[in-house]
Amino acid sequence: MLKNGYWAVQCAGFASKWKAGEILKIVIEDQKNSVCLENEVVLTYDPENEAEAVVLEGTKENPLKYSLGQNYPNPFNAETTIEYQLPEDAQVTMTIYNSMGQEIRRLIESKQSAGSHKIVWNGLDNQGKAVTSGIYHLKMQSPSFVGTQKLLIMK
Repeated sequence: MLKNGYWAVQCAGFASKWKAGEILKIVIEDQKNSVCLENEVVLTYDPENEAEAVVLEGTKENPLKYSLGQNYPNPFNAETTIEYQLPEDAQVTMTIYNSMGQEIRRLIESKQSAGSHKIVWNGLDNQGKAVTSGIYHLKMQSPSFVGTQKLLIMK
């Protein structure tokens, strides 16, 4: 459970071997049992209720691989959110193309820090004009990764 920016693990209902000051390794896998995130966190007791929860401090996500999530909502009308993960600092380019392969919008072209990120596309092209309904292609590229997704705009 996320509580005030920290993950809290309920411990009151079972005998826990976890103690304050210990390091807990958390591994999150995707549906194919491929490791997506790995965290090492220090455990402390919740100062408001010591008997109830152990708080995981310093829970910064450390992705182990590059990933480009499916935008949501999809299909969309006004705007859509795109989430992506970087296991290391990297130069990232994220571009929207139409069905003929023409560049519609350059969303990102910069050095990005390792971690989880999200960006919102408002359905505008590089000139600030609204794009028409249809299927668009998103391409994320870095020196070590290329990922694509289909985006559907319905107006």
